[in-house]
Amino acid sequence: MSWKKNLDKLKTTSRLDRRLLLESGILLVLAHLAVTAFPFRWITPFVGQLTRIPTAAQLTPLQLASAQRLAWAVRVMANRLPVDRRCLVRSLAAKRMLRLHQLPGVLYLGMAKSVDGQNKINAHAWVRSSSHFITGESGSDRFTIIAMFE
Repeated sequence: MSWKKNLDKLKTTSRLDRRLLLESGILLVLAHLAVTAFPFRWITPFVGQLTRIPTAAQLTPLQLASAQRLAWAVRVMANRLPVDRRCLVRSLAAKRMLRLHQLPGVLYLGMAKSVDGQNKINAHAWVRSSSHFITGESGSDRFTIIAMFE
């Protein structure tokens, strides 16, 4: 899609959605810079508390709608910005957005053996708010959870 079409689309977007898109864009850039420049152990204090069992928070219908809108904003901006599009960058940005909007969320880190028969290990990151995926749903079920940040 061309920049002109994107700009025209943005003009018809609500003020709240434009704010969410801007916020997610900024957080995606910051997450990209953090992942690129720092060891993960330096980033974790900004992600949340390491936990073994996440709190089973239930979302109200309004909170669920807000969480789904945040997920939309992260997905849209991640596909349009020239930043790292890997799951970790998206998950870090989404987790931070949930926190800024005072919504519950857990960032999961998982590992799995490569499915192509090689002795490689694959990693994946995803975020859930209650039982709803915010990022990284695709393929998350084949990963063993190694860390959770609430």
